[in-house]
Order: sequence, then C-alpha cells, then structure tokens
Amino acid sequence: MSKISACLILCDDGKHIEKCLKSILYLDEIIIVIDKKSKDKTEKIVREYAKENKHIRIFKRTWGGFSNQRNFSMSKATGDHILIIDGDEVLQTKYPLHEYIKKYKGDIYRVVVENKKKKIIQYCYNLRMWKNGIGIKYKETMHENINDSMQELAKKRNVRMINLKSMSLIHYGYELTDKQWKAKVNRNLKNHLIQLKKSPNNPTVHYHLALIYHSKKDYNKALYYIHLALHTDKLTPDYKVFMYNRLALIHYEMDDVTAALKYLDKAFEVIPNQLMGRYLLHEILVRNGIKGAKRIEAEIKDITINKKSELQNDPILPLEEINPMLRINKKERAYNC
Repeated sequence: MSKISACLILCDDGKHIEKCLKSILYLDEIIIVIDKKSKDKTEKIVREYAKENKHIRIFKRTWGGFSNQRNFSMSKATGDHILIIDGDEVLQTKYPLHEYIKKYKGDIYRVVVENKKKKIIQYCYNLRMWKNGIGIKYKETMHENINDSMQELAKKRNVRMINLKSMSLIHYGYELTDKQWKAKVNRNLKNHLIQLKKSPNNPTVHYHLALIYHSKKDYNKALYYIHLALHTDKLTPDYKVFMYNRLALIHYEMDDVTAALKYLDKAFEVIPNQLMGRYLLHEILVRNGIKGAKRIEAEIKDITINKKSELQNDPILPLEEINPMLRINKKERAYNC
C-alpha cells in the first residue's frame, strides 16, 4: 500500500490545528514545519500530539516565504504520495486516502476546497496531492503555486490528473470578523505592493492585487491590474480564464452587462468547457431577462455529470448548489477561489 505524507506549514494556527491533526492522524507520516515567530499555542499542541503519535515529525524554522516553507516540508516527506494541508483546514473524505490512490492510480489529485466565509461557502478545486518525487515545487513568495512545475512535467510525459469530488478540505481561515477581515486585506495589500516593487512584471502579483482591490470595491484599480496581468505571453490558459471571468464579474457589479458578456465570451474562447464562467453567465441571463438560461443550465448539468471541465480549480458543482449561494448577495460570490 502506498504511504502518504501530510505536509503542513504552521504559524499561529492554534485555533484550528487540533481538529486538523485529528482528521489526518491515520496517514503514514505528518511533517510539520513551525515558523519560529509563531506566538500562540500551536507548537504546544502539536508537540503534545507528537508524544502519542510517533509518525509526527516537527521542524522549527525561520520563515522564508510560503513557497520556501512548502518546499522544505516536502523535502522531508518519505511517503509515496504527498498531501498538502494547512493548519486551519480539516480533511473530509468518503473513503480513506489510501483507497483513492489504490483505485485511481493518479499522478496528481485535485480536491474540493470549501472556504467557510460568513454566510457563504466558497467552493473550488485545488491541486493538493501528488506522487512524491515527480518534480513538483512551489514558486512565489505569496500565493504560492505549482504552475511552472506542472508545465514542465507536462512537457516530459502525460500526467494523469484525478478530480476527487468526495474529498474535501474544509478551510476555516476565512471565518473572521469584519475588523479582522479588513486588517487581513490591508496586510495583504501592503505585502503585495512590496512584492510588486521586487517583481514589477509579475502577472501573478498583478492578478492578486486586482483581487484585493476588487474586494475593497476599488473597481478602477482592480481593472487596471487585471489588464496589466493580461499583457504577458506567459499566462497559462487557466490563468487567462480566471482573469476574463474576473473582468466579467467586476463589470457585472458595475452594472455593465455588455462588457461582462464580452469578457465571458473571451473566457469561453480560451477554455470552452468550464463551469466558473457559466455560473456567472446564468445569473446574468436570469437577472436581466436575457434568453439562453435554459441552455446554460443544460451545459452546466452536462459538464458536471460527465466531469468535462478543463479548468483547474473549477468548482464542479451542480447549479442548484451554486445559485442559492450566489443570490445571498450580489456582491458576494461563492464560486471565485
């Protein structure tokens, strides 16, 4: 049976780390990297668990950025497969992870991430488990990602990617008060502006600045940074679709339906089989009395049932699960990750 190593990087995760650990204790190995600046009860909790569970290995390390910490944790993993999980997440599966690996024999697995956030739950797919040693590395100081590794891997051989609908990571890190959320957004904005000075041509930085300004309802700056990000030839199709869908959403919130539909068309030109854009398109058609909603409903059902989505992180959920959440508040979206 394949062995699985769970890799965690922690800093002040005392609020949720215990339920996180309980959800993964049955795995073969747990690698925990604690930031030396962590001030709460995180370290005390994990060391108590390590006393009773010898497969927990703890490393205390100076923070070197998200990717640096992630890659260090993976370098210590001895399992055949690696699971990436955060200290404010809980693993929830229909079957033990070993059974998924035995059944599907994939190289990389996308799992459902449920971001609990006040009144709504955000759903998306995320690459969080893969074979150890296939060359996956994280990049970027903030919003770490494995995009470059994935592209390099795809050049070398066919990659078997599996979508696991019945495997979820429940993320509690967004359960914040308005004051905490505002502080988080402002902190992220400050850090991204610092990163922008270091990497002025980095489209990932531009895109995440756009997301921050969008959350602050500063639409002009959000549009500026997304268009800046689009002016590069290094974007993957997935990233282009995220940006076009985001442009559509921003224009829709600005009550510019024509522009919103234009950017959704651009998104579908890049990746036709994707749900994220269809959820928004369906809402626009229904709310504005435009014909075509039934056709979009049928397309969503077909893509969902037959798992035809070609978009990474696409929230593979039927329309009836998405739309009730969409309609809670036009300004809050349940399908943007």
